[in-house]
Amino acid sequence: MIAEIAHGLLWLASACAVLQVYAAWRLPELTVPTALAVGWLWLWIFGGLAWLFWSLDFSVAAVAANTQSALPESLRLAAAVLRPGGVWPVAAALVAWVGAVLAWRGAARSVLGVIGGVSVALHAVLLIAAPFTRLDPAPVEGAGFASVWRDRLATLGLPAAAPVVAMPFAVGARADGVALDTVNPVGGQDSTAIVGDVRVTIDGADLVLHPEWRETILPRHASGVPDTGCSGLGCWRATIGPPMGDARFMVSVARVTVWPFLAAAVALGALLGWAGLRARGRR
Repeated sequence: MIAEIAHGLLWLASACAVLQVYAAWRLPELTVPTALAVGWLWLWIFGGLAWLFWSLDFSVAAVAANTQSALPESLRLAAAVLRPGGVWPVAAALVAWVGAVLAWRGAARSVLGVIGGVSVALHAVLLIAAPFTRLDPAPVEGAGFASVWRDRLATLGLPAAAPVVAMPFAVGARADGVALDTVNPVGGQDSTAIVGDVRVTIDGADLVLHPEWRETILPRHASGVPDTGCSGLGCWRATIGPPMGDARFMVSVARVTVWPFLAAAVALGALLGWAGLRARGRR
């Protein structure tokens, strides 16, 4: 439903962009409302696109072609922007938001008309590319994030992860404050999974994570699905690999540093809010 709503809003934003160009030429009283409408609609369109990637809706072609269940949330959202063709919705959103801000600040009608023309061209590209196309039947797993940006983002760390332990574990084994308590095989109609209970001891308290190793039949695909949890001021991510043939499993646990990114997000939000209040005060 999210994809259909976002696709409908994309058509509505396209119509508003066309009306914005016409209003700048013939109906000056509608220039500002249409520019504001395009900017407002793109908040919802871009939010819908980000939600589809974050929630791994593989029934949407763009999501299935550029994500997989093994990707952490940060790379899922990055794939929505940095995938091949992802520049077009980003460009359309930025143009729409710039036009809305300029319309709110009382920019000249000719400027809004030019921005509307650029917006019409970008909407035409997006309507041809159809980023919200559904797949029927939907695959059970995505192809993965193959963009060159994946390695670059992993190098930067989104979020940053510091390895704590990465070694083969037998059930009941323990090392460096990490233990593999149990391993539960789970069978499905077209997939199998191994769910591990990985216990991390932090300051005397236990945090239990449930990473998975999944193998699907149609299409043939195997991948690890990490699990992330937080205890106190620390967050941890655990992954588990397939059976190694000697009743052991490869287990990796890393400490995840998320607070710098949360602090940066709060600071950016505060800055944008301050800029908006200042602009409103000047009006």
